[in-house]
Amino acid sequence: MAKLYLKIIFFSECFLIALNVILALTVFHESVWNIVTAVLSSTALVILIDTFFAIFIGILPKKMFNANRKIFIVSKKEQIFYEKLSIRKWKDKIWELGGLGGFSKSKIKDPQNPKYYERFIIESNRGVVEHLLGAFFGFLICLEISKHMFSIAIPIAVINLVLNILPTMVLRYNMPKLRAVYFGLTKRQKENEEQQNLGVKIEQEE
Repeated sequence: MAKLYLKIIFFSECFLIALNVILALTVFHESVWNIVTAVLSSTALVILIDTFFAIFIGILPKKMFNANRKIFIVSKKEQIFYEKLSIRKWKDKIWELGGLGGFSKSKIKDPQNPKYYERFIIESNRGVVEHLLGAFFGFLICLEISKHMFSIAIPIAVINLVLNILPTMVLRYNMPKLRAVYFGLTKRQKENEEQQNLGVKIEQEE
């Protein structure tokens, strides 16, 4: 899936460079080198912004992103919205970058472990916040190259927005199922522990 994202970025860069070179030669009378530099530097800045938020959110306490936080609960209306988008058909095509941070969310690796699901939910919620912040703060590049705001800055910021919003929707779409399994396993584990404790207590009394 990384190839898909890299292709989108590559062809977007090529298109913006070609478009702005034409504008530079016909309208702005600017050097081609300045245009290429502006496109590449803007892209690099957006990537730095995304990376900054990934690192920053990654060092925040886990309790801020746990399964009990109401802010991360997906409403029925939001679930219906994702279903209308047929997200199930294309969600696996979205690049999952969690593996770079030490926890891949591409598939369930320990399906019977509630602690694993707890970590999965925390990392998913982290990802949501990271992507949303990166998506909207990416528009800060408009301040850097205001001269080419409409032909370079805004298009790159919009591409960054889309590439961040798509994984955000996938993470949110998966959340209700993750929560259901997590709380179900947690409840079962608690019941088993209570039964074991009861058994030990009965043995001690005998």
